[in-house]
Amino acid sequence: MADRFVIEERVFPEMTILSVRTKDSLKAMGGYTKGLYEQANLRGLRPAGPVFAIYFEKPVDPKNVEYELCLPVEGPPDELDKLADRR
Repeated sequence: MADRFVIEERVFPEMTILSVRTKDSLKAMGGYTKGLYEQANLRGLRPAGPVFAIYFEKPVDPKNVEYELCLPVEGPPDELDKLADRR
């Protein structure tokens, strides 16, 4: 059976993001995505691009995958400063 996944390395421009890193099912992504948008709204931040995922392992078992969902944001400098040094 052919491998359905291709692993690629990408370079992203510098950006400010809200993110959540978890080990959960791929189906759970929708709930985490909703949470990112809710947190952005609570902090007065606006989405500045599409949500994207970083996988820390090949998703062999869709019920147990380590990934980080990222939402690029823009908004008030004081709120962005709170996110700047979290790495």
